[in-house]
Amino acid sequence: MMNTPLFYSIGGLTVRVDGGAGLGDLERLAPFAPFRLHEAPEICDLRWRLDSDVAVPTGDVAFDMSVGMGRCRVYVQTDSVVCELAEEKADGDSARLYYDICANEVYISPMPVSWMHFALWIAYNMQASACGRYAFHAAAVVCDGMSALFLGESGTGKSTHARQWMAAFDGCTLLNDDSPVVAFDGSAVWVYGSPWSGKTPCYLPERYPLKGLARLRQSPCNTARRLNFLEAIAALVPSFPPMLVHVEPFRTRMLSLIEGLVKHVPVVGLDCLPNPEAAICCRKEMES
Repeated sequence: MMNTPLFYSIGGLTVRVDGGAGLGDLERLAPFAPFRLHEAPEICDLRWRLDSDVAVPTGDVAFDMSVGMGRCRVYVQTDSVVCELAEEKADGDSARLYYDICANEVYISPMPVSWMHFALWIAYNMQASACGRYAFHAAAVVCDGMSALFLGESGTGKSTHARQWMAAFDGCTLLNDDSPVVAFDGSAVWVYGSPWSGKTPCYLPERYPLKGLARLRQSPCNTARRLNFLEAIAALVPSFPPMLVHVEPFRTRMLSLIEGLVKHVPVVGLDCLPNPEAAICCRKEMES
């Protein structure tokens, strides 16, 4: 049984992972390999403890939603949050994540290997939110040394619009296609690649300053406009992890990050067609 800790750097934070058999499962997850540190860092910002004995949560469910494996339920307890993943059938598999708010550590119960990638996305967001960052539901490109983010519900064309930027602008590349990490350090906003990139395998341990964000909506024509403060907040909230931002302390952390975003980078509303002209229209508004 493996018990030597693994170390990663994700979204500008160092992560220490302890455990038993779960460490071997994590080591074989290809999306995490580019973020692996092969020497222990002096300081670890986050800590995940795999193969932990996490008790069944007590109290009322604060949030409940359908996810790929079944249900994701969140329970808020004194100084802790428990996230439970469970198959829909009564005798199906289940797993739990226990977030110790004071220690900023996450204890993770044994789980099917197929669940681990998603479970660690939840673990990361729970802890990283305390450090002024979240993994956004967005597509991210890099153009002239800066990143642009495209937001929208599933199926609205985020990945398609990212490809239009790459077609329209020389040297424009994909940074992440599903969950880039967005961080505000008090003076600037940064976008990081992450081990979570949806259907497109793009796992880059890189970071870039954020040029702007665009909330997409399919339309018969291309038009873009800068959103005001309240419109920008409404555009950003749906891109945060829904199982977290509907409960404390994550809601407050989300609002703090949003405040930094809307004060430092433009948020654009983009009605668009799936063509390179849409990318040109979007970039022009971000830079105006």
